[in-house]
Amino acid sequence: MLDGCESGTIAMMAINWKNGATVLVLLTVLRVLAISVSAGENGTVVLFDGTGLDQWESIGEGLWSITPEGYLLGQRDPRKPAFEAPWFNNLKAGLNRSWFNTNFKVVMSQAWLYTKESFTDYDLHVEWWVPSPGNSGISVGDATRARYTFGEASDLAKTPSQIAYEIQISNNWGDDYPSGSLYSIVEAQTGFQKADGWNVFDIQVREDLLRVSLNGQVVTEHPGLPDRPKKGPIGLQLHDDKSIVMFRNIWLKKTLRSVSAEKRECRNRQKPD
Repeated sequence: MLDGCESGTIAMMAINWKNGATVLVLLTVLRVLAISVSAGENGTVVLFDGTGLDQWESIGEGLWSITPEGYLLGQRDPRKPAFEAPWFNNLKAGLNRSWFNTNFKVVMSQAWLYTKESFTDYDLHVEWWVPSPGNSGISVGDATRARYTFGEASDLAKTPSQIAYEIQISNNWGDDYPSGSLYSIVEAQTGFQKADGWNVFDIQVREDLLRVSLNGQVVTEHPGLPDRPKKGPIGLQLHDDKSIVMFRNIWLKKTLRSVSAEKRECRNRQKPD
């Protein structure tokens, strides 16, 4: 998918080829409008509307498909057995025995779906459903795109919840972080989730703020941690090899600050050497 600057460059080249010097009159207009065209006139970016996954890439062994109703369905391939490994007594750590290989190294089996594009300063809208018990999450600011959450590269210290931010999705999962929590950072207020139904996140991502609303109620506010970025792609999680999750109506609206910064970057990239 082309970004705004690339779209502007292609338009410029086509017009230049056909009309010669007259293209110079239109260049500035094309460059300024390129971002607003790719992101919508008001900075809105539709990430999933039930018709395709062109803006996403799959990480790990998740199966991501679109149901007849237009829902994004994430599940695992039942033909691939879950990772099995020797177990040793580590109840204190609370780790699942399938997380260890023969050298007792933690081996996770998560899968993710990540946006191809990175974002900064935006309002994200996501509608989600998980069965009971169920666990999923939405990552923000993870430039690694969850590469350390599965297989032999697994590293508990490099998961999205440890190096960036993961907004927890939970339906009777039984841990300390209910839906809307910033996992491993702060617990969300409870009492607003629709059990076994569709729920709605509205997530504000700013330089100095993460605010999560669940079904219209603010459940988490946090300034973020100084060593963790907020700029980056957005990820949808399949927590383990038994996971099932559905999403719908995923879109974001960039702030004026974000759109203005992209326009400046676009102009700088288009300047002749």
